[in-house]
Amino acid sequence: MGQIPADISKAADIVGRFVSDNLRTILSGAAGLLVLLSLIAPVMWLLGLSKPAGFLYDALGLTCHQMPDRCFYFGCAPFALCSRCVGAYLGFYSSSYVFRADADPGRVVERAFLITGALGLIDIVCQQFGVYESGNLLRFIAGCCAGSGLGMFVFRFVSSIELKRRH
Repeated sequence: MGQIPADISKAADIVGRFVSDNLRTILSGAAGLLVLLSLIAPVMWLLGLSKPAGFLYDALGLTCHQMPDRCFYFGCAPFALCSRCVGAYLGFYSSSYVFRADADPGRVVERAFLITGALGLIDIVCQQFGVYESGNLLRFIAGCCAGSGLGMFVFRFVSSIELKRRH
């Protein structure tokens, strides 16, 4: 009886260490994978692979509204994420490389990411409340800005964890 809780504790410790050691890769990889899958879905649809494409659209629909008029298109098939979500995930992904534990991007870069992140959020809020309507390019740019701003905070935190584990 006493062995099972010990085994669970050991397994949890192994998983915890793995996640802690690979958090940057897990987070940036997930963001990059979402963008990649969003691009693969319309290609699969156009190739006649409707069931796997439908699965991707359904799965990514859990993270995005997928309104067709707010999506980029590959041929006649929409991406599985809207233009803003594609931008947000790309911005988040790219910030993982700027804010690393072994690099100090400097105050200017941090302020630039903070300002662009704030501008992206302002654009999103303004559109949400009907202040103005924009096209997919502006939505994509706003998503990139918001995603990179969020990524700055997340990856600065991840960097602090990585630095603590080194010492």
